[in-house]
Amino acid sequence: MSDKYKQDDVANSFHPQIDAPGPALTAPENRKQNGRDKPRLARFGGYLGAVAVGAIVALACVWVFAPAPESAVDVAFTTVTAAEGTVQSQIRLDVHSNWVNVPAAANQAKGIVTGTDPTPSNAKDAGDILYTVDLRPVVIAEGKVPAFRDLSEGDEGADVALLQAFLRSNTFFAGDPDGKFGYGTRAAVQAWQKSLEVTTDGRVRLGDIVFVDVLPSVITADPKIISRGMPVIGGEAALSVRSVKPEFSIALSKKQIDQVKTGQIVDIEHDGGLWKAAIAEVTPDPEQNGNGAIATLKPSSGDSICESDCASIAASGPSSFRGKVTLQEPISGIILPSAALITNNTGKTQVIQDNGLAADVEILGSANGQTVVSGIDAGQVIRAPGKPATSTDQ
Repeated sequence: MSDKYKQDDVANSFHPQIDAPGPALTAPENRKQNGRDKPRLARFGGYLGAVAVGAIVALACVWVFAPAPESAVDVAFTTVTAAEGTVQSQIRLDVHSNWVNVPAAANQAKGIVTGTDPTPSNAKDAGDILYTVDLRPVVIAEGKVPAFRDLSEGDEGADVALLQAFLRSNTFFAGDPDGKFGYGTRAAVQAWQKSLEVTTDGRVRLGDIVFVDVLPSVITADPKIISRGMPVIGGEAALSVRSVKPEFSIALSKKQIDQVKTGQIVDIEHDGGLWKAAIAEVTPDPEQNGNGAIATLKPSSGDSICESDCASIAASGPSSFRGKVTLQEPISGIILPSAALITNNTGKTQVIQDNGLAADVEILGSANGQTVVSGIDAGQVIRAPGKPATSTDQ
């Protein structure tokens, strides 16, 4: 074997073929490669050590400097001093008033309407003319029985007694209303007919008189029925009577519904001074679809809100007045902010004193964020908002 082959055999003994991709490395090259990797490994190990030490130091700082956990969340509060005072609450609202007409009687005259009442808003008394049909007056009188027939000498009944009472009230009849149509009643009817300038035959025709329950009253004829030139045939529901007392009410917004309550006093300002009323009831306003209500008023005393001044209210259509509703009557005592009051788990109302201890109180009245209470004295220091003592307060 030649030297060349011997040298190759020696070389091969030091460079065995490696069953892996890539070129094989000689022993010297392998040592060289390993020499380059050692510094890198040393540096990488140093980095890991530094990171570990930093983490330990950070954890130690967190443990040393972190604040201790609180036992409960603290709620901020301030303190107020209980003092003597008075609270009240009022709101201004418009008060509306109007007369209500209720059915009173039917027309019984037949013919053409030839005249109407020139003063429909004036109260009518027995003997007043309401309108004319075929130039014959239709007269009002007081009575519980409606006219239902012609009346003449020889008739008897309750309607005859009402006729006699009417003639007597107008000084045409001097006798007692006995319900018997005799000579004296006939003479009285003729005298009455003469005053009306109609035929004095002593006979009362159906339609000559209309009876209503109470007089004097404001009697209104329906203009759709009783108008000049309109024909009437009898039986039309043509007449209504105005209520004896006007109605008063207040329109409330959705927010005001929660404020205005039954029994609250309402002061109503008018030209003659002040009327006093009270809230009778609060009912939903059907026109507001649940967004409003109507507060109906009643007299706070007596029979009428407007008393002797009702005539000043317009006969037709609503009248408006300025009103003042008292939501909370004036009440005096120890006053605290309403925020200082709490309710404990047994339902008692309490306040928290400055030392953190609770004291039972009773609410006497409240308005505009202030509450009058009993159970504590003026000068006591109270927490607001009310906050019981915690372990951190002691």
